[in-house]
Amino acid sequence: MTETRNRLACLLARYIQRPTLKYVAHQPTLRAIFEIESRLTHRRLSGTQTHKMTLRHQNGSVSGTWIKPAGISDRGIVLYLHGGAFTIGSTATHRELIARLAQASQTTALAIDYRRAPEHPFPAALDDAITAYGALLDQGTPAETITLAGDSAGGGLCVSLCHALQIRNMPQPAALALMSPLTDMTFSGASARNNLDLDPLLPAIWGQRAINLYLDGHDPSDPLVSPLFGDMRYVPPTIIHVADTEILLDDATRLAGALLKADKQAILKVFSGLPHVWQIHGGWLPQADASLAELGAFLARHLPDPSGGADPSEDDDWEPARP
Repeated sequence: MTETRNRLACLLARYIQRPTLKYVAHQPTLRAIFEIESRLTHRRLSGTQTHKMTLRHQNGSVSGTWIKPAGISDRGIVLYLHGGAFTIGSTATHRELIARLAQASQTTALAIDYRRAPEHPFPAALDDAITAYGALLDQGTPAETITLAGDSAGGGLCVSLCHALQIRNMPQPAALALMSPLTDMTFSGASARNNLDLDPLLPAIWGQRAINLYLDGHDPSDPLVSPLFGDMRYVPPTIIHVADTEILLDDATRLAGALLKADKQAILKVFSGLPHVWQIHGGWLPQADASLAELGAFLARHLPDPSGGADPSEDDDWEPARP
């Protein structure tokens, strides 16, 4: 059963999603296609509560959605940054993945809809991530109860956010959970060439097109867009999951190596025969559930124990504190 579903996930990626990414160059159209696809194919996690809000910090604001699965013990918050090469993707396309990660980590998730290129190139996405994180601190949330998680471009954005926090003398989060992170926009890793035909999902032409829209002429080696080239001494404990055939394989493996070289805690796991960000098929694909369980457990280990008070999941009128 597992092997069959792995094969079906790869077939969906290679023969439906990959051609769409390759041939549809109009980003608003591409966004709409993947919004529809997510509603049709992603399995919902029942009992999940959501609350939309606007987060504000200093002179910025960003739209966010609190996502709380049923029965969690509220160990803390996972701030989730979605993937999509900074041009597509949203809280809506990633809602079920985020809910399952929150369930696995026993946290409440905060997903943000950061601004996307080409309408909003760098540094819009990073600025919005800083705004969301700063808003949590402003409302009195201790940094040690905040974790970061993200996939693909969002995974790289998590590490770039850590670099930005260090520059601003802001406290770092407790831990990071990254799924196939994009960490090198110069595409200097060997897998960016060697896995071009093996990657079931990502066509090189789409990745380069999208990244150029995001960079808008900005230096691709800047650690705030390519966090692999930044100072890892301030990055918190990190877990990274990636598939062996991805063009972003070396983005993940080199990030783990850089963290270990800086004497930081880093766990890297390479899965076999799966498409980019396969975790989005949680609830249907066993390997997605296995990955999310491990990622969530890692985040939970780096968060304080629950207070022992009443379980807020039992409150039908639950609503998060607002900054």
